Amino acid sequence: MIRRLFVLVLAAALLLGCASVRADANSVVANGGVFYVYTDNGGTLNVRQTPNGRVIDKLEYGTQVYIDLIRSDGWAELQYRYDDGTGMGDHTAYVQSRFLTRTVPDARPNGNNNNNNNNNNNNTANDAAKTLAALNSEYNSARKVDSFVVVARPARASGWVNLRWGPNAELARIATCPAGKELTVIAETRNWYQVYDSDTGLVGFISRKYVTEK
Repeated sequence: MIRRLFVLVLAAALLLGCASVRADANSVVANGGVFYVYTDNGGTLNVRQTPNGRVIDKLEYGTQVYIDLIRSDGWAELQYRYDDGTGMGDHTAYVQSRFLTRTVPDARPNGNNNNNNNNNNNNTANDAAKTLAALNSEYNSARKVDSFVVVARPARASGWVNLRWGPNAELARIATCPAGKELTVIAETRNWYQVYDSDTGLVGFISRKYVTEK
């Protein structure tokens, strides 16, 4: 009798364990952050509206992308601007996490180093030079200020404002600030505030267009 009860308890535990595995099939297995597209053949990476769903864009090899989280089913979530049928906006999109790396990848594989890729590389270099020039211009205009509080005011009430590591929209974001989020300004440039978030301890830059002084 005792053995029979033990077997029943063990079977129930196994069933619960299976149910737990199924429930956690899409659980988060890694935090997000800055990643780079890395495909074995140097090709592009599809951005999809849903996992295995409609392709809404393609990311070039080596493209820097900010990932919100990586799921256990092999998909990574990110915020992407596209039309989901209700209008253009930032929505959750998906890419396969196996084609992402946290370090800048090496040059594109030899089989794809054709003229088109050389043109893309030249365009990327030109874009990087423009970003660096704009960044230097912002830093040259920087000045300290007596600290004051600003409130995040995104373009859409349901949206957010990006907090970035430097004063340029092309640079990676380090956090997102919902509407009403309060931040302490510690310095300013021509178009950006350097702010401190007392809730997280983060220091970053936020566009002056999307905040108002409290």
